[in-house]
Amino acid sequence: EDGLFVSDAELVDMMEELIKQGASLSTASAGRRTLGAATEVSLEYFQREREAGLYDGEWKAWSAQEGATARSPRIGRVDTLDGCPSSSTVQEAIMFVNEQVQNGIFGDQSGQAGNRLSELLAIQGATGKAGWFEFRIDENVLDEEQLAEMVLAPEGWQVDKSTIPTGYMMHIMSVGNGVKATLCGREGLHIVNSLHRDVSKCKRLCDTGLCGVVGRKRVVLLAPDVFPSGKVLRSPDMECPHLKPLANLPEEEAWQRLEALAKTPGKGGVLDLEPGMFVFVPHGWWHAVRPIDDFTFITGPSQLSNLGVSAVS
Repeated sequence: EDGLFVSDAELVDMMEELIKQGASLSTASAGRRTLGAATEVSLEYFQREREAGLYDGEWKAWSAQEGATARSPRIGRVDTLDGCPSSSTVQEAIMFVNEQVQNGIFGDQSGQAGNRLSELLAIQGATGKAGWFEFRIDENVLDEEQLAEMVLAPEGWQVDKSTIPTGYMMHIMSVGNGVKATLCGREGLHIVNSLHRDVSKCKRLCDTGLCGVVGRKRVVLLAPDVFPSGKVLRSPDMECPHLKPLANLPEEEAWQRLEALAKTPGKGGVLDLEPGMFVFVPHGWWHAVRPIDDFTFITGPSQLSNLGVSAVS
């Protein structure tokens, strides 16, 4: 009577067309997700994941369809940064980041980024000198597409500002070797302390991508349940049986022991991150990174998960 009647056949055709339209949605549209309240997890949560077979014995290739839902590391390829090819020298890479400083992509951190570039330039090539330098991109300065390009987000990784952990979109450069060229170098800590998992300021575990730009880095990855602990924290319990003996060893020997632990079947793995290579580190996975070459430059995307931790430190 109102002219809106359709037959059963017409209704089926309409539904099929809607399904087709849904299947053809771009990754950018389909990949968005809404964060709920963070759920604080315990070691038992990760143990259940292992029991469910979510931790692969052999890591698979990154898949755009699976994306960041994988619960084991994934390996893939990414493009080079526009303006900083893998063949770039230290000076060329510094010029590339300096141009970004001038363009204001580091926001309030621009002054600090400039100072770090000066420090990096001063020690590069000097015998016995080493350093680790981070340059945090201000995610409010760029749009999502620009951010994705800036951190070499692989196909299938949806950069969504609502899920970016504050300060986690960054470039990292290192000069020289040894503990000073690692995450814990500025604090003067033993190299074993470079082992961590990514946790946001809002106490959420984060998914992270590591993308090689210039030079090679050794990456150690360990499953979330390898170290016993009553609470899920950013840093492992250094008093646990696996790690306590390592802290008293010379740093090179301690690192080799850490690699050996990661190579134990079912515990994790070790890989060399090269330019143009991407490794996905799922939330909760322990990782430690050290340079192989005298100069390295990496970048990569990061996103918040729905899992919370007891404390950031």
